[in-house]
Amino acid sequence: TIRTWLSGLGACYTSIGFEDWSQIRSHRGLALCLAGIQKESLRTSPDEKDPPYCLTSDDIKTVLSSRHPGDSNHDVRLFHYITVSGFFAMHRLNELTDPDDTEDVTPHKRITLSSVRADTENRLMATKYIRTYLPCHKADRMGRGCNIYLHNWSRFGLDTLAVAIGYLGSRLTLERSSNVLCLRSNLSVPTRSWYLTRLRKCLQLPRLGSKSLRAGGATFYAMRGFPAEFIQIQGRWSSE
Repeated sequence: TIRTWLSGLGACYTSIGFEDWSQIRSHRGLALCLAGIQKESLRTSPDEKDPPYCLTSDDIKTVLSSRHPGDSNHDVRLFHYITVSGFFAMHRLNELTDPDDTEDVTPHKRITLSSVRADTENRLMATKYIRTYLPCHKADRMGRGCNIYLHNWSRFGLDTLAVAIGYLGSRLTLERSSNVLCLRSNLSVPTRSWYLTRLRKCLQLPRLGSKSLRAGGATFYAMRGFPAEFIQIQGRWSSE
């Protein structure tokens, strides 16, 4: 590994009296470089090295007009809700679904139904956005969580809040003993494969994966002139 190579290199320099090696080895720039290399090396699948397909607003419209055979009305609304939330709120898919392996499930990371809030400027105006609370995320090293905002983008031809409100109305008709926001009609939490199976069957596009929604949302905002700061905050990226 590169760390082993650096250790060997350090031993060689030290043996010839190069006293500054320890300062070089502990330099912050080198530490960041090694962290980046290690992150890239974790991608074991060759397919994952290719950039994900970025969904477009037209793809979202196609999804919202689709219905997976055999799904109940509630499950269709759930599929649509995950799609608009993953795209416009730039959720990671694992924030809205459970892992396929039950041993990897972490219930405390799920978004709860009780955290949902609808915000308006006043009682006579339509809803401006829907807010949910994300207990933790990848860039949240302090574990404080954050609020997630799904705004009304009807001016772009996509009534995102109508999709969200439609799902929430259906969700409130289910068993109230579970406080999980994303819940199927059989009272189970949707899994990653449950969602991706429907997305791939609907769009049938290459390189569709768990990052396609998030990457597509970031591209959507960038192409419409939204500042980089907005995209970074909305997507909860720790790096620029």
